[in-house]
Formats: sequence, structure tokens, C-alpha cells
Amino acid sequence: VMHRTSSDEENKRIIMDVDVITKSYDCPYIIRCLGYFINTSDVWICMELMAYCFEKLLKLINQPIPESVLGKLTFTTVTALNYLKETHGVMHRDVKPSNILIDSNGNIKLCDFGICGVLIESMAKSRNAGCAGYMS
Repeated sequence: VMHRTSSDEENKRIIMDVDVITKSYDCPYIIRCLGYFINTSDVWICMELMAYCFEKLLKLINQPIPESVLGKLTFTTVTALNYLKETHGVMHRDVKPSNILIDSNGNIKLCDFGICGVLIESMAKSRNAGCAGYMS
């Protein structure tokens, strides 16, 4: 559940998130939207069940991640980002451990598309977005 506010910027983020996940049904590395409902105060999004976000998993295991797991995580994340760019012309702009989800079978998916940027000639329209600690 995401609560709608009087902030146009926040409402744009909610709409962008819903738009990207509903359009990305054919990418196995992006969280699947099963449906959504919008009313005057809330946006309800029904998504597939994922057991952990990568950030919580890191804290839970509290040890180095095996190279094979990091390889799979990198492959799925980069593939999802490439799909977004090539198929929908958007850039995620907020890739961080809490936006990478893992299900109970070890499948990895990207989520949280609220601050995606529309690409024009492979460049984002706006520059500042995302969490400073994860920007490169």
C-alpha cells in the first residue's frame, strides 16, 4: 500500500512505479505486478511474494556472500536494467540492496521504480535521483 499525498512529485513516483512494473511483465528479473487498485487516498499494488531484500539478507547472514551468488545477483540486476533501457527507455536510478529482492527459491528481481528516469538519447532528463550512498 502506498498512500497518495498532496505532493505532485510523490504521486508521480507512485504512477511511475505502477507503470514500469505493469509494462515489465515479460522480464523475469523485474518484480511481477499481479494487479493494482487506486482510490482517492491509496494505491494498492499486488506483487509476487519475495522472501527477502538483499539488504536484509546481508544483515541476516552477516558473512561474505559467495562469488556464485554475487555473480547471479549481478547478472540478474544488469539484465533487468538493460531490459528497462532497451525495452521501455527508462533508467532505474535507485539501485541499492533494498531494491533487489530474493524469493525462497533464490530467484532475484529488481523493484521500486518510483524515480525511474525517461531516457532521451541514452541520457536521463534529470540528473539528481537515488540514494547518495549508492550513486556512482
